[in-house]
Amino acid sequence: MPGLWRHKWRPVTFSLVVDVFGIKYVGKENALHLLNTLKQWYEVAEDWSGGRYCGMTLNWNYKERYVNISMPGYIHAALHKYQHQPHKAPQYSPHAHPKPQYGAKVQMTEEVDTSPTLPQLEIKKIQGIVGTLLFYALMVDPTLLVALGAIATTQSKGTKATAKAVQQLLDYCATEPNATVQYHASDMILRIHSDASYLSEPKARSRARGYFYFGNHIDNLHNGAILIISAKLKNLLASAAEAELGALFVNAKEAAALRAMLQEMGHEQLATPIQIDNSTACRIVNTTI
Repeated sequence: MPGLWRHKWRPVTFSLVVDVFGIKYVGKENALHLLNTLKQWYEVAEDWSGGRYCGMTLNWNYKERYVNISMPGYIHAALHKYQHQPHKAPQYSPHAHPKPQYGAKVQMTEEVDTSPTLPQLEIKKIQGIVGTLLFYALMVDPTLLVALGAIATTQSKGTKATAKAVQQLLDYCATEPNATVQYHASDMILRIHSDASYLSEPKARSRARGYFYFGNHIDNLHNGAILIISAKLKNLLASAAEAELGALFVNAKEAAALRAMLQEMGHEQLATPIQIDNSTACRIVNTTI
């Protein structure tokens, strides 16, 4: 697995991102073996509390066996960087909510955006905002991913509607600036909730969603997400069931890499349970239809 390293016989595993090590070890002497090896070649700074990693703050509670991960100050710095002036009223949704048409027999696609195109300088600013917030979303606040995905697909040819979506997203960040994700100790069994939204994207596209977390063999421990999938499906799909199958494929493909990583770390995996909410898709994959 790229970025994941393990000693052949010492109980030491570490992830490496550029020049930052996150080390899992049993017995301090084994961690010191790695540390002393690195010191032969590099200048090394140490943090035995494990309180910081890749810009994230980790608050460990060993007694109750959980960790809280956050990035305090990140959103404040981002809003200052882009000189965003939030709306006076709080914003509790990162993106606009399309009004449902209850009782409609046919689900129609979204109307094509015909608003004026933005100047190139404004487009560059939007691209910077997307890049800045994407890192934060992937680390601690996945509620931003749907909005970021929708904006990213239109940012190269941004319009007034794109700018309005960015304004709402930044207002939401200003309202909820300190996201925290909590992980509880578990048996490290990978579990997935898979879903899709049909015709929810422009040009009759659909979106795949996935919630990946670690649980136990027996009870269904609901843990913080280790990965959130929010990807637009490139194919035009003929039904909600097809969209659910497409999302299931996207999530299962991602699970294959995660399972290999977990096996490398010594966490044996049985068949990965995937939960979906479409009976037709469920029967197709289980060959009962």
